[in-house]
Parts: sequence; C-alpha cells; structure tokens
Amino acid sequence: SSGGTLYGNPKQIPVNEDYPLSPISYHGAGKWAIEAFFRVYASRPGRSLIILRPSNLYGPGQSLREGFGVIRTMLEHLRLGTEMKIWGQGDTVRDFLFIEDMVDVCIRFLNRPGESGIYNVGSGLGCSLKQVKDVVERVCGKQLRVVYQPERRGDVRSIVLDSSRLMAHLGWRSAVSLEEGISITWQWLLDQ
Repeated sequence: SSGGTLYGNPKQIPVNEDYPLSPISYHGAGKWAIEAFFRVYASRPGRSLIILRPSNLYGPGQSLREGFGVIRTMLEHLRLGTEMKIWGQGDTVRDFLFIEDMVDVCIRFLNRPGESGIYNVGSGLGCSLKQVKDVVERVCGKQLRVVYQPERRGDVRSIVLDSSRLMAHLGWRSAVSLEEGISITWQWLLDQ
C-alpha cells in the first residue's frame, strides 16, 4: 500500500498504523480500496495477510514518472540541467526510504509464512523538499534549478511514518541514510 497517501494530513506526526485512514487524493483512495479487498480475502479461514505501508521509496531502477518520485525527479533535472517545478514553497515534509530497506522488510516477511498484520515501513525521519534539495545538491556537487508553483489540492502537507510496530516485530530499522541513498541513486543514474 502507501503510508503517505492513506493517512491524509494527520494531526500528529509520526503516524502509526492505528491512525484513522483519511486519503485526500484518488491515488490514496485507490490504495485504501485495495487494502479493503485484501482484508476481505484474508478474512477466510486459513489465509494470512501482511499489509506493508511504505513511505516514499526511492533508489536505483526507479523509473521517471510525472508526479511520483521526487528524489528521482530531482536527480534527473540535475543530470540534464533542466528546471524542476516544486508545488508549494518546498516545506512539504515526507519520510523517504531507500528501496533496499524496503526489500529487506519484504524478504523478512517472505521467510515468515502464515503471519498477518499491518506495518508502516519508513525511516521515521521527516525531510522537507527544501532539505532534500540541499542533500541532493551537496551529494551531487551541482545546483538544482527550481521554480516554485502554487500548492496542489490532493498533496499531503506532512507525513512521517512510525515504524515501531515493525521494529518490535522484526527487529528491523532502516539502514541507508538519505545522503547515502541519494549518492547510490545518483551514481546509478550517471551509469545509465
């Protein structure tokens, strides 16, 4: 699923799995509906279901897709020397998670068949888009050209996931820092 879109604009940060779901976009509503379908499926005897709600994933192999993947988009604009649009003033906060950390969680659950539960998967650290831009520029040694546009309806203002349930259950913590993950992703992009 997607933790960032399901919780909407929460009144408390970080957000745990028990926080009421309140999507504010069609994308989030679709994720909510998918979870509902899977819960009905898993309600039958003998079926198990693990729902993972990741934060904003990024890393090597991520395709360029308009409106998704702000880190990938920043790196692409930096590589090409083109101007990037940021909706709002860059104070939107997200919880970014390197793809290898997410894969680690998936593998751990694949090795534990029959379990059920809902788990947030995030770094637990909130970064504004301005802060991410600063890290990208520092790691890449280049200045990103940005133009700020009016905020868009349907964009979550701030979301940071509380992954303590996952940490308690699997002993898992995110291992790759934002700076390290951006560096790895930048090198992958340059090698393309």
